[in-house]
Amino acid sequence: MDPGGGPSDGHTFGQRQPPLYVTIQKILDKYPDGQIFKEIIQNADDAGASTVHFYLDSRQHGSQSLIYSSIGQFQGPSLLSYNDAMFQEKDWQSIQDMQQSVKAEDPFKVGKFGIGFNSVYHITDLPTIVSGNRLAYLDPHEEIWPRQTGQWYEINQNAHCSDTFAPFEALCGFSVRNRSYNGTLFRFPLRNVSRARRVSSHTYDINKLRNLLSALRGEAQCILLFLRSVRSVKVFEIGSTGKHSNILDIGISEVSPLNELSQTHAIFQANLKRRFEAQSYGFRDMLSEVVHVQVDVNDYQTRKSGSSKWLVATQVGSQSDEVRRLAKELKAFPWVGVALETSGSSSGGRVYCVLPMPLEVTCNLPVHVNGTFSLNDERRELKWQTIERRNDPSAQWNHLLVRELLPPCYAMLLLDHAKILLEPDQFCQAWPDTSKVTGTPWQEILSPLLRTLFSSEVIPFSKPGGFHTWIKVSSAIFVPRGVTLHAAVKTALVACGVKLVAVKDRIWNALKFSNIAHATVSASLARAELRKTPNSYTTLSREQKLELLRYCLSDNQYGDMQNLALLPLANGTFTLYLFGTYRNSAVYLCTAQCPRHLLPSLEGELVDDSIDPQIYAKLNAIASGVYNSNLHVLTVHSVASLLARVLPNHNKIYLPYSKFDMQWLERLWYWIPGESLHLFQNLPLVPVGESTVVMRLSKASAVLFIPSSTQNYGNPLISALQKLGVECCLQKRHPFVHHRNIHSVMNIFSPEGIIGAIQAASPSHHSISFTRDEAAELIMQVNNTRGLNYQQQAILKEIPMFTTLQNKLSSVAQVERSTGRGAQIEPPSFPLSTENLPQSVVLFSGSGFYQKPLLQNLSVHCTTTVDVLTRLIFPEIEGGALGRNAAKKIMKEVLEKYNVITSSIGHRSVEALQQAIATLPFVPVSSGKPKRPNVLYTPLDPELSNLFFQESVFPLDPFAGGKYVKILKLCGLKTFVSKQEIVDIISSVGYPGSNDPVRADEVRGTRAKAILTYIKRWEHQLNENVYIGAHSRHLHQRSLQFSQALRELSVTKCWLPVQSSPPRKYPSCLTWKGSSCDSHFVSFGSSVLLHKEQMSLALACGSQMYLVEHSLPHAICKAFEPAPEDVVRHIMAHLETVILSCEQFSKTEEIRNVVHTIYVWLTIYSSEGHTADLSQLKETQDCVWFTRQRKFVHPKNVALAQNPEFRHNLVPFVYILPDDLAQFECLFKDLGVQEMVTREQILGILPAIKEGDSHSLGISSEQSWQLVMAILHWLTESEEGEIVENDLEDLLVPVQSDETWPQLVAGEGVVYTENNFLQDCYEHSEDNEADLTFVHSRVTSEMASQLQLTSLSQKLNISDDAFEDVGQSEPLTVRLRNILKDYKDGLTIIKELLQNADDAGATEMNICYDKRCHTDKRRGLFFPGMVECHGPALVVNNNAMFTEEDFVNITKLAGATKEAQSLKIGKFGIGFCSVYHITDVPSFVSSDLLYIFDPTLKYLKKEIKNPARPGKKLCFTSPFISRSKQLEPYLGVFEFDPAVQYKGTTFRFPFRMTVSELSEKIYTDRDIKQLMEQMQKSNSKLVLFLQNIDSITFSQVNRGQKQPRELMRITKNTETLAEGRCIHSITCSVNGSADTTEYWLVETSSQTVLQKYSTASVACSLTLIRDEECLPIHVSSNFAVINNRRGIWTSDESDTARSEEVKWNVSLMKTVICSAYCGLLEALKELQSDSKLEEYKYFSIWPVEEELLVYNPWHYFVEELYRIIAERDLFFSDSTDRWLTLDESKFLDPDILRVSYNSPFPCAVLDIVKHIELPVVHLPKKYHEHLDLAESIETEKTFLEHFFDTIDQLEDVLESRNEVLCLALECYASELDRKKERFSYLQELLKGNACIPCAPDGVELKRPEELIHPSAEFAQLFDVDENVFPLQRFCDKVFVDRAMKELGIVHDSIPLKLLEDRASGIAELYKEEKLKAMERAQLIVKCLEKEDKRKRFLQRNVPNSHRFHFYRNGKA
Repeated sequence: MDPGGGPSDGHTFGQRQPPLYVTIQKILDKYPDGQIFKEIIQNADDAGASTVHFYLDSRQHGSQSLIYSSIGQFQGPSLLSYNDAMFQEKDWQSIQDMQQSVKAEDPFKVGKFGIGFNSVYHITDLPTIVSGNRLAYLDPHEEIWPRQTGQWYEINQNAHCSDTFAPFEALCGFSVRNRSYNGTLFRFPLRNVSRARRVSSHTYDINKLRNLLSALRGEAQCILLFLRSVRSVKVFEIGSTGKHSNILDIGISEVSPLNELSQTHAIFQANLKRRFEAQSYGFRDMLSEVVHVQVDVNDYQTRKSGSSKWLVATQVGSQSDEVRRLAKELKAFPWVGVALETSGSSSGGRVYCVLPMPLEVTCNLPVHVNGTFSLNDERRELKWQTIERRNDPSAQWNHLLVRELLPPCYAMLLLDHAKILLEPDQFCQAWPDTSKVTGTPWQEILSPLLRTLFSSEVIPFSKPGGFHTWIKVSSAIFVPRGVTLHAAVKTALVACGVKLVAVKDRIWNALKFSNIAHATVSASLARAELRKTPNSYTTLSREQKLELLRYCLSDNQYGDMQNLALLPLANGTFTLYLFGTYRNSAVYLCTAQCPRHLLPSLEGELVDDSIDPQIYAKLNAIASGVYNSNLHVLTVHSVASLLARVLPNHNKIYLPYSKFDMQWLERLWYWIPGESLHLFQNLPLVPVGESTVVMRLSKASAVLFIPSSTQNYGNPLISALQKLGVECCLQKRHPFVHHRNIHSVMNIFSPEGIIGAIQAASPSHHSISFTRDEAAELIMQVNNTRGLNYQQQAILKEIPMFTTLQNKLSSVAQVERSTGRGAQIEPPSFPLSTENLPQSVVLFSGSGFYQKPLLQNLSVHCTTTVDVLTRLIFPEIEGGALGRNAAKKIMKEVLEKYNVITSSIGHRSVEALQQAIATLPFVPVSSGKPKRPNVLYTPLDPELSNLFFQESVFPLDPFAGGKYVKILKLCGLKTFVSKQEIVDIISSVGYPGSNDPVRADEVRGTRAKAILTYIKRWEHQLNENVYIGAHSRHLHQRSLQFSQALRELSVTKCWLPVQSSPPRKYPSCLTWKGSSCDSHFVSFGSSVLLHKEQMSLALACGSQMYLVEHSLPHAICKAFEPAPEDVVRHIMAHLETVILSCEQFSKTEEIRNVVHTIYVWLTIYSSEGHTADLSQLKETQDCVWFTRQRKFVHPKNVALAQNPEFRHNLVPFVYILPDDLAQFECLFKDLGVQEMVTREQILGILPAIKEGDSHSLGISSEQSWQLVMAILHWLTESEEGEIVENDLEDLLVPVQSDETWPQLVAGEGVVYTENNFLQDCYEHSEDNEADLTFVHSRVTSEMASQLQLTSLSQKLNISDDAFEDVGQSEPLTVRLRNILKDYKDGLTIIKELLQNADDAGATEMNICYDKRCHTDKRRGLFFPGMVECHGPALVVNNNAMFTEEDFVNITKLAGATKEAQSLKIGKFGIGFCSVYHITDVPSFVSSDLLYIFDPTLKYLKKEIKNPARPGKKLCFTSPFISRSKQLEPYLGVFEFDPAVQYKGTTFRFPFRMTVSELSEKIYTDRDIKQLMEQMQKSNSKLVLFLQNIDSITFSQVNRGQKQPRELMRITKNTETLAEGRCIHSITCSVNGSADTTEYWLVETSSQTVLQKYSTASVACSLTLIRDEECLPIHVSSNFAVINNRRGIWTSDESDTARSEEVKWNVSLMKTVICSAYCGLLEALKELQSDSKLEEYKYFSIWPVEEELLVYNPWHYFVEELYRIIAERDLFFSDSTDRWLTLDESKFLDPDILRVSYNSPFPCAVLDIVKHIELPVVHLPKKYHEHLDLAESIETEKTFLEHFFDTIDQLEDVLESRNEVLCLALECYASELDRKKERFSYLQELLKGNACIPCAPDGVELKRPEELIHPSAEFAQLFDVDENVFPLQRFCDKVFVDRAMKELGIVHDSIPLKLLEDRASGIAELYKEEKLKAMERAQLIVKCLEKEDKRKRFLQRNVPNSHRFHFYRNGKA
């Protein structure tokens, strides 16, 4: 509304629709000219045509007889197109609607006439169409027909214009004489030089048309595969003379069906058509077909023809709910197809959307895939989900097509048909290559597709005989690449039924990708199959079995040889390999350390040692490993276990036994190694006595070993031991029984040994009788034992050798059994007379030197006097064993000697004694029966006497005396009464409970006072429990807390005194409940208050409740409080009394205090949830007290506050709660008082005014009119007061009347007039209807309209829009809606605004989410329709002010407003339009102007004069305008002040509330939160390459707030390193989170490219975390981009018009971008050299061609970049710490020193490389193919040559040196069996160099032949410090050990020369270590004897040629 006459500065303003030719220009930018043929074919297919013809027409036609003379210039060469479908009416309509194709609603059609068809304007300016009876022209320039964009004519009415129809005559059956043409002809006159137009400046001739055909030729074999109706495409050329010649024929036909069930293509299409006609986009059932088609192509120009056959699968429909939901939303059918060529190998699959997409749109599949994909307008890209398209349903649709629909269609093609037609190799090639698809959007197809395929029979299996079949993965055994199986292995596996298959790489990779469980042929599988079918190899020969054994052991998985009968035995048979606990089936390999003579008669359990040494070595590995098999190396352990199995399991045996005799026993004792004696335990190896008896070697054996040196034992001990069953082994008789560890396996003579032997004998002690000497000797020998265990103690306790007080020998156990308790030693002193003790008390004597210590060792301890009393004597008294006199005598003595007894014991013992006396019933009482002291009370206490009158609770003589009472008090005699007694006393004192008070007597009152006294003392003990009932011992007693017990007794007993007088401040006009109850008792109930602290509550309910007179403890009172519900009920009753008595109060303050007190207590109880009883008060009472009016008011007529939108005084209808009652706000809410004046209360005033008058209401007529109009204004201007549905029935409005008081009637029948002319017509009409009721003149027509009253025009059924203008046009809203399809919402909007702000030179951009509602009233607005736009909005500000040029440019739509400004990024004309995703009414302020755009004409319709410019501009600097509410939404944010010129720009985008013509998107808090999260995630990308902006903020201002609160800030700080080089530190600060900072290194390069100045910048994160993007860095340059800025122009053969843009982009990549990229690498190199980077890998940001998401044209850039990198020193060598060029660098072979493919790369190699400073550079393998590394590889051989040349210099890297040596030895050993040449050079290096590290420290190196193997039997001839042994870890590794033996380490026999050297040192050694010298001498003799026997054996039995084998293996 105009606040004062209207603004004078307003001008019509808004965005304008560009001319039609400009729109077409933009379309041509999207559609390259090469797509013309495709678009025409697609449109024909949409029309249902089956045939399409093209004619390259060179004819020049006449111009004499034309329909319109101006078209004569278009009669020259042209392109004609024909299809056999006739135009329908909707087609004629569609071709006229620019970008509003009617086919958008037709799912059967793919193209959009509205856009795709317009690509023909590349070649023509006047497209012509002939179909049916129409001839139509399109003239976008409006030159032929001024101000019209085309014209159509009826053919039969213009048949005389022969030249017009000459181009069509006789063409494809057309004749002007026919009534209607049943087809469609298009003619496109070619644009020549003289007719260059604004649409396009490109000219075309027939030769250029021939060039355009190249794309169609290239796709001829596959272009028709997925078309729905077109089956033939033909191209002809018409010469200038009219001669026709064929150029190209393309046809597709169906081959015979694959099977009888196959549907024909026509039937399938018919079924689909029915689906489409039903418009059931999301139908659940699926239609599918697979057809076998043949495509025939004849190229008459090149004279080439060819045909191809294809399997084409089609599927329509989906069972996915998500797919069906999106299908309905997008009006798209879930339609996919897959095509596979069956006549040859496919070069790669392409993506189709019915027709093939551009080549750069790839799927990396071996098949062509088709689908109803969502594309951009130019049909050159698929929409995929990205950060900016996260919620784009179109991108989600493509994702679902790939994931849900394509996999089953693809699988159907392969499983049902491809397997039948294709050979296995072809079938395998049809599988997807997972390595190419992974990492692309098409990856989603893999998992479901492969899961389906692998669940079927898809593995080709060749059967014997040459034919193949198909099997499942689970049935196949796959042969890995490079694996060759021995014939014996194959024979055995075939016999087992194994299906061996070899598959191609694609299936193999698919198996790995899918993680499908599959079996490969392996030694493991062979073992498993052989176990299943043992008969498959039992008939093989010995040699074949050994080969089979070799294969089964080849993977070194020795633990899997279970149950294979392949273990060769010495007797020529084979036995089973067994794993687990199969010791009885063990087979052993003998060693020198364990000779065979130790195991007589066990030759049948040894392995054959004549087999291949390699197999024998593996068997040794099995025996030496941790496999728990039945194959073992013969060790000390196995010798012991074998002896245990062979020798009898008896406690004693007699030798000789079998072949075991005393000589064998003696040899065995001498052989047993030093640490292994324990292994022979439990074997009969111990000789005893003088005979050949041998007993078990064990501590569990009853044998005591007595060394020859033992002296301190005598015959009494031997005799005692023999009585106990112990035998003795005397070393004096058997000297060979000697071992240093014999003490660990035998009981040696010692106290512990004697006890152990006795324990092992387990004698029966009942019959044993010792002499005093034997007992004394035995006690003496075992006395010094310490730490006896339980069993040892039990043994000694059973031996009868201890003296008791009765002077008898007895055992401890015997005493314990006889007394039933533990044995004890007599106390040191005992004050009581022992003659009075019971006879059952037995104590051991404490005298004697040895007995007492031993007893204490047996846990028999000296007792104490207290223990004797409490454990022995008191139980006798309590049990009645002693009489009362005896007990009294003992207890008197105990009490008399109490101090003596307790003087020498501890505190705890005293307490124990006191407790025992307290619970002992010995004290006589008046009842005559002794009681416990702890249940009696101290006598002569007056208070206790009163409470326990005539009770037997006091002690009698003799224990009533003072000295005994004193002791008894210590022992529990009570001095005060307990809470339990109080409970019992209350029960006896109180009267029975009553509803009325009871008068009390004097005695009970006194006792009640005593009870209250005690209760006060126990206030802190109220939570303790007592029992309540008839008596504390009552069977039905209950346990309650003391306070609860008192409460319950107070309910059932009357004993509480009542206060009879009211409090001092209690009003005299109110009654007092206890006024007539003087000296009365009352029981606790719902109307009793217990304490005076509740005096204020008494004021609130004194007329309803009693008050207890005497004060009680606070906690008691709290516990006794009545139920809150009762209190509330009494308060409300009291309030009713106050309301009824309100007139009797003399003072207002007095009633105010009472009422406020009542409100206080009701508030308290209401806050605690006790509101159930308030409803009655709420419904019936006027209970809200208004002091000023001195009256109570009903809650429904009260509100807490005024309505902010309605501030009129509503009294006497509605009252506002006064301030003095504000504290009771919550209470009044519960009573129904509203928060603020409600809509219902306001509207309720109108009926009151209608029914009332001035006298009854107390207001004047004018006041009533003011209220009525205020209410109506509020209804029309306030958001809250807005009229809602059904309001009109109840709404009262004033009508015309002569009365001064408002006459209100229901609004439903009231009309208003908005047109005076119309009202005049009605009033003067003679046939008007009955009189109408008109609204009162005070109500304006606008207000009446908003009140939804009926207008007069509506009542008369008169419409204002009888006519409307028509013409070819495109509404602005449609244009904007199409723009929004390319510019997605979310982060895209922010990017566009950022780009515009940066172009304007702003340095900061600020975003604010404004949640305020600024005004909902039209008053004060220049544009009242904008009231809806003053709610929540997104506000965007930058600190740059608009220029005059900017103000002009922003009003241009689709105009390239910045093309001439090379430094500008964006285009205001299009990019800014993305804001319409958020709003329908964008506005902004800058300088002194406010701009508002309203393209929908919804908000500014009344103010806009020219609808072609839908917007308004307002200059706000005048004070009149600056104070208006129109600018209120801009206030409070970003320092906007309308009074001065604004030095920045602030955009405001109010959120749309409902779906509009522009968009269905409605922004919410969730969308804004998501937008902020996207900004946070992309923070660095937003500002990285901006030229000016270095700060972005995001804030929020909520309703009621004045200033925004910042939520996020992104700042960019720049540190310049050099010209064109800097570091950006980009910090993102988010409230509630820690700041994150990213550091980016930016390199900028500038140079002239294609004669244009160009700049490029590249940036990488200094965290060097590689993004999953096209490149590992970000690139910015002035690329040639497509219109929606979502991609750059790339090469496409079909797009000749865009070759310049593609050439420009490629040139940028190969020049300026490469230069910047290399500069970035140089910068990183400098930072790393200056130690400013951590863990920088020089190749971290190198691109990889295979990882490019967009291959073309970025591969040009990658190739050029690597060419430059190879020439510069950009390769870093860790080993030399230098930067090198490629020629200076060496690259390690990745397989260096790796024995198997799965072995890890040896890190030790890197340490060696660094130490010897080889210029080695580490470069991952994926970068190798980009560089020529043939001359730079450091091979395994060259590395090892360097290594051995410098091996003596590697002591600083000792561990790494030794690790490399280990690896070299393992590699050498691994090749011995394989007989390959890979490591053949190693033997010379290893033998020719000192390369084996020597023990003990591994520093010194020696040649192998200079070392001794530590396991050799002669190794003990050498000491470790002589450096003749290799490091032990070299020997522990099987392959390393074998390699050293092959290289000559001394291990089987010692050379005589070396033996002589050892012998020469014996004499010198003997001087220092005699024993060691003797042992060496014996070993030398043994070696000489062995060598002599070996030589003699060889001379007799072994030919010379075989002797080396025996020497090498140490066997003769």
